[in-house]
Amino acid sequence: MAEKQFNSVVGFSVGYETPIGVIDANANVTANYLFVDNDANVTGNLTSNTITVNSYANLGNVGNVYIGGGSSGQVLSTDGLGNLSWANSGSGTGQGLMPFYIPGNTTYTVYQYQQGLFSIPITVEGVLEVDGILVQV
Repeated sequence: MAEKQFNSVVGFSVGYETPIGVIDANANVTANYLFVDNDANVTGNLTSNTITVNSYANLGNVGNVYIGGGSSGQVLSTDGLGNLSWANSGSGTGQGLMPFYIPGNTTYTVYQYQQGLFSIPITVEGVLEVDGILVQV
């Protein structure tokens, strides 16, 4: 017996009195709720180019979330419009504490329009970049 592709013109629905479209003809998935078994297990995978969540998305523990890219020590930063990008730690409006030791293979940057204040010597085995102001107090 030869295999045949399964096609849909207007989408698929689940068996309710009034059917709810789940997968439309363009393979867009609409899920208003998930089926969870008696042991609170959710099974299955969703693969999509984009996902739009119109409400709260509970992803569970942070270990359940993977976002590719970035480098060690970088953080996710927003532009205030909801767009995320990787940024060096401390590159936002708050610099945080000035380190007294910068280990090898790392870079600490005092960014433009920011200042780094320190009262004890800084041991630099990595790189200290100063685009802003570095002040000893």
